[in-house]
Amino acid sequence: MLDDGLHAFHAGLTLFEASFAKLRRGGVYIIEDVNLKDLERYHRHFDGTGHWAEVHVRERRRNRPFDNNLVIIRKQ
Repeated sequence: MLDDGLHAFHAGLTLFEASFAKLRRGGVYIIEDVNLKDLERYHRHFDGTGHWAEVHVRERRRNRPFDNNLVIIRKQ
């Protein structure tokens, strides 16, 4: 499942909480175009929840890695 929504932390979290139950076991939920300042917020949110989550900072040569980052959550 790919969240290509509003690119705001609270919007991403709301969509995740409303959608994750629909994802099958072993499925992957991706929140894309995450702002750098929100990566830590997602990390803190998923830490200790039992969800396997990782953050990917994508650097580009021409652009700063401002909002081209991913949060990936795998359903256990």
